[in-house]
Amino acid sequence: MSEQIRLRDVFWGGRVRRSFQDRVWNIARKASVRSSRSVSGNMVSSSETYYLHFLDGGVRQSRGYFDSTCGMFCIGRHATAYVLYQLGADARVLLRDPGLPSASELKRAVEAERARHSATKGVTSPEV
Repeated sequence: MSEQIRLRDVFWGGRVRRSFQDRVWNIARKASVRSSRSVSGNMVSSSETYYLHFLDGGVRQSRGYFDSTCGMFCIGRHATAYVLYQLGADARVLLRDPGLPSASELKRAVEAERARHSATKGVTSPEV
């Protein structure tokens, strides 16, 4: 990527910006070991949440309520770093954490987690 990605290009108020949501979701879908979906609501409104789990968190997308809980979020320090690395950014610099694992270390961790999950559950890829 020729243009450097800034943290505010990807995230705004903790949410993934709309322009990056498709890419972030695809990265998370490929890295995830399991997915979950929940629906909640009452007679006035409702919410639907999808969660792709990997590393120490994952990516969560909620729709429905018009409040701060809706939108797409990266959950977990390593999961956020993995997404940023996959987008071509230097997560150590953007997250101001020189102690974060490198892109190759996180990629190996994701692959090991997927292999371990596949061996125990017989599942290769979540469908969301």
